[in-house]
Amino acid sequence: MRSGILINLIVVALCVGAVTAGQPAQVNDGAIMVMGAAAPDDPNNVWDPAQHFTQRWDSVTLLFRADRNAVVPNRSVSVACVVTLTDGSGLLGLYSTPAKILVLDQHGTAIRDTTAISQRDRFYFPPFVIKKFSPSGQLVSEFQPYSFSVDVPLDANSPCPLLLNKVQWSMFALVTNELKTVDVPFAPSTTWVELAPGLQILVEQATVSNGKYQYSIKVKYNRTKASMTSGTIHVSPAEPLPETIVMKMDVLNAQGKSIQDQGGGAFGSGGSYSGSGNEMTGTTSGSGSCSTCGNAATIRYTLAIKPYEKEIRFLLENVPVPILWY
Repeated sequence: MRSGILINLIVVALCVGAVTAGQPAQVNDGAIMVMGAAAPDDPNNVWDPAQHFTQRWDSVTLLFRADRNAVVPNRSVSVACVVTLTDGSGLLGLYSTPAKILVLDQHGTAIRDTTAISQRDRFYFPPFVIKKFSPSGQLVSEFQPYSFSVDVPLDANSPCPLLLNKVQWSMFALVTNELKTVDVPFAPSTTWVELAPGLQILVEQATVSNGKYQYSIKVKYNRTKASMTSGTIHVSPAEPLPETIVMKMDVLNAQGKSIQDQGGGAFGSGGSYSGSGNEMTGTTSGSGSCSTCGNAATIRYTLAIKPYEKEIRFLLENVPVPILWY
């Protein structure tokens, strides 16, 4: 007969002055210290993560998992963290899977030490922005935080630590030191426009009528030189990054303001690309309507120039571990 499985979860919220049975009364304020980043190959790559993030740790979970007949249970600790973006300039995306994890118990003994960097493909999630109205009625943008966890398996034959003296890990960010905008008239054309080396567009259709617009744009690019994104950015360690990544395409009114960013109306867009080898072709199309935003006048592309990956190192100290009472 198959034996059952027992699973217990114990969570301690980490906040100033938190006290849990069997826990130290002194708990730090939960700040994550950005330790810096690995030195870039190019001295001009000066993007500093400490100027862009604020961080906090939300909770520690002790997972107790055991067969009913097991003498010694399997246990692990999961430290839940939140990274909030305060300045989005230069950040193209964050790969929120922790790497190079080092965890020390209250005696300074390493209970997890993984120093190798995974060579798997990385998927970078651009900052997600929501728009809302402030108390004064003004439309404002707000970054949504990145949430993740650092998992620490515990030795089944050793006592459970009361405290994690150090939880140190690294994460990867995709960044750039230069964002460039290229404006193209919102009008059909028979001439191809070069947005960047290896990337060209041709505006096939662009119509405007009574606060509504519609467009269709042909695109051709070389994958080794440029990339078109549709949200998540895929990076393979086996391939060099292109020199240009198209981060955004927007439609502006005659005053140079984004029609969609003004709020109200309805908008939609999409694109598909295919090709042979590195030569890609495709079409982007979209439409929108906003009676108070003004007529479409300009198509604006935002390009990330010479993007690169940055390894960011974080540190938590004095992380309390909840006690499992039998």
